[in-house]
Amino acid sequence: MKIKRLFGLTIGLSALALGIAGCSMGTPTVNGYRIEKDSFLIGANLSGGDLSGVDMSNFILSDADLSDADLSDADLSGANLSGAFLSKVNLSGANLSGANLTDATLSGANLYGANLSGANLSNASISFWWDNNPDGTRCCEVKARLSNANLRDADLTGANLEGADLSGADLTGAILLDATLPDGFNQE
Repeated sequence: MKIKRLFGLTIGLSALALGIAGCSMGTPTVNGYRIEKDSFLIGANLSGGDLSGVDMSNFILSDADLSDADLSDADLSGANLSGAFLSKVNLSGANLSGANLTDATLSGANLYGANLSGANLSNASISFWWDNNPDGTRCCEVKARLSNANLRDADLTGANLEGADLSGADLTGAILLDATLPDGFNQE
């Protein structure tokens, strides 16, 4: 009798757990990952996900794959994206203020109107190659707020930063090959 009750209780708890895991209650789910407040999604595969406008502030997304994801207007302030793969991600209008993007790869990322004030992009690779450009030329003007951002040793090859706010940004050791900087910007 005790075994049946225990077994029944186990089945009941399992069904409850499955019911909770299976219901979304308005919480976005990407590739099986639930996107909940203060999530730890270390190494998560969120590629191709629609996370536009989602509050992901203070999330731990280190080493996550966010390639081809739509993060437009998302709040990623204070998020840890160290080592994250952000190839062709849409970050237009996103708030990345104070985010940690150390060693992140942002190849072909759309940063138009993004706020990266106080973000740490040290050792990040930010390239602006476009696959649909048959001659291999680089393009994309970055109109982002990078004020007080840590861009130490970041690879900004080919970046057009004319429209970016770089006030107080640290570009020590940054690779600026073929990059265009705002008029009057002093790298010292």
